[in-house]
Amino acid sequence: MNTLFIICGLSFAGKSTLGNAILERLGGAKSDVDDIKFELYGPAIQDHELSEAQWKGIYEESYRRIEQHLRKGESVVRDSGNFTRRERADVREIASKLGLARIKRAFVCGFRALLCELARR
Repeated sequence: MNTLFIICGLSFAGKSTLGNAILERLGGAKSDVDDIKFELYGPAIQDHELSEAQWKGIYEESYRRIEQHLRKGESVVRDSGNFTRRERADVREIASKLGLARIKRAFVCGFRALLCELARR
C-alpha cells in the first residue's frame, strides 16, 4: 500500500536522512523542492534570485510529481523543510483526492539543528 510521508523540521535536523532511510527500507519516490529548483533553474541558482511566480511553479511541479507517483501506487517522501499550513494542506489534498488513507507525518528537530537555529537569532 502506498503511503505519503511528510517530514518537517529545522535545517540540518535530519529530514533528508530520515527520508532516505524510509526510501531505502520501503522504496518509493522522493519529492524535494530544492531538487526541482536546481533541475529547472540550474545548480547555481540562489533562493533569493527566484520570483514568487517561479517559486509557485516549483511547488506546483512538486505537487504534480507527488500525485503522479501516488497514482502509480508508489509511496512518496516529502522532506522539504518547514512546511507552512498551506503547503501541508496542499499535499494532504492530493492524498485525499486520490483516496489515500495512509499519510505519515514526522517533525524532526535534532539538537545540533536547534543550536544552529538559536545561534542565528
